[in-house]
Amino acid sequence: MLTRREFLAAGLAATGGLLVNRLAAQVTQTVPSGRLNVHQLQPFIEVLPTPGIARPQGLRAGPAGTRLPHYRLAMREFVAKVHRDLPPTRMWGYEGISPGPTIEASVGEPLEVE
Repeated sequence: MLTRREFLAAGLAATGGLLVNRLAAQVTQTVPSGRLNVHQLQPFIEVLPTPGIARPQGLRAGPAGTRLPHYRLAMREFVAKVHRDLPPTRMWGYEGISPGPTIEASVGEPLEVE
């Protein structure tokens, strides 16, 4: 069983990998030479999105008769513009955004994420 920390780390790593792969594929298709000089891109010009806060869908039965908050997050494809000088690219993220919504949790209080 994964800990929350391991789950979040795996999700972020997967989302980052998808972003890099999709961006590279999109740039290769749109740049005539197939190469992009990253030094020509102005860094730090895009405002990073602030993810929303996920709300539990309800409560589910947990161990020893406890009730756990239950979150259900769908992974969806979406199109995003990651830099003003690059075309929009297809990406995948939880609830159709990257990074996905924030799950607020407290130490010692279990929850369930599907």
